[in-house]
Amino acid sequence: RVSAVDDAAAHILLDLLVGLAQHDKRLLIAHDGSHSRVVRFLAERLTGERQNWLLTFPTIDLALEWCEDRLLATRGAADTDSPTVPLSTHQLCHGLAAEAITHLAGLLERRDFAAGQLIVRKGDVGDRFYLLTRGTVSVTVDIPSGQRQRLSTLSAGMTFGELAILSDAQRSADVCADEPVECYALSVDAFRRLGTTRPDIKLQLLENLLRNASDTVTRLT
Repeated sequence: RVSAVDDAAAHILLDLLVGLAQHDKRLLIAHDGSHSRVVRFLAERLTGERQNWLLTFPTIDLALEWCEDRLLATRGAADTDSPTVPLSTHQLCHGLAAEAITHLAGLLERRDFAAGQLIVRKGDVGDRFYLLTRGTVSVTVDIPSGQRQRLSTLSAGMTFGELAILSDAQRSADVCADEPVECYALSVDAFRRLGTTRPDIKLQLLENLLRNASDTVTRLT
């Protein structure tokens, strides 16, 4: 939201960028082209390997994503394989007895996706929702600038596509696998039939979905 950068501020930014880089820290600059003069000023004064210190992104979201990926890569160095979350500990199954989880498992369809594969496409009719048990997925939308903006990243133990059970509305975002993903799909029809065959399971699932939605709203606000 910076509307102008004068020469004195540009020199301060340069000193900050260099000082941080010398301590293995990075200054990220997000701009839409309106401050190209300042970026050019910084680039001209960084020579050799120091040119790699200048990191610019067209949106703040992409800059944040770079930071998150760097943290994840550091953590991944010691954790080479994503753990699998069993249904018994999945957040959607919280409060269900072992027998109820077994019944629910009989209604689920296991789905495996490769890294980069699209799982949910914006505009499609939502006919099922997913229990993510291994890997991570990104929820993204296209924005008017032509860029793709990530809304959230979901990990094992979470659900996505659950708005499908509330209405027959179209999907509001894309969901793509960030890495090899394992999940279980529950069709809307099967979920609705639970109201007749196992209302106790349906009630508990609804309570858990409501709790998850409440947690999401709390984080957003």
